[in-house]
Amino acid sequence: NLASRPIEVELEYRLVMADGSVKWIRDLKKSFANADGEMCYIEGVAEDITDRKNFDLNLKASENRYRFYFERNPVPMWVYRTNDLAFVEVNEAACCKYGYSEAEFLSMNIGQIRPESEMGKLRASINALQPGYHDSGIWQHHTKCGKQLYVHISSYTYILNQEKKALVLAHDVTQAQVSAQ
Repeated sequence: NLASRPIEVELEYRLVMADGSVKWIRDLKKSFANADGEMCYIEGVAEDITDRKNFDLNLKASENRYRFYFERNPVPMWVYRTNDLAFVEVNEAACCKYGYSEAEFLSMNIGQIRPESEMGKLRASINALQPGYHDSGIWQHHTKCGKQLYVHISSYTYILNQEKKALVLAHDVTQAQVSAQ
């Protein structure tokens, strides 16, 4: 029976006003039909959602901008979970410097780019991390092809959704380290 089931439509559209300003409208409509299926009447409401829409658009632009800053940063960067050391995100510079694809990185943990001899020091360092900024000093890493790197690690540890993570910047200082030895 069509009379018992109204048809609902929700539209969102943009209006350009005479002065050039933009208004966003949310339009909700319900059409009701009689027993023969003929439309009898429409109920509706239009709402100015300009403020909310502008907020959403600005938030999306900000997210895109900061995503770009992370992905295109010329310094290798990654995010890892401190409980299992798994890579969660890596940037393009990390992939270029270390020789792993993003998918390869995301299947690994941060211990896999370090010599076995530093694993105890790494675990102790991570266990001591408190939320906030950290200058962790110089660490040894190795690339996919086995090349040894010395990197100065700075990080920011945070808790998000009850999960402790760290955002890491790995500045290559190999030339300075080798020259100093």
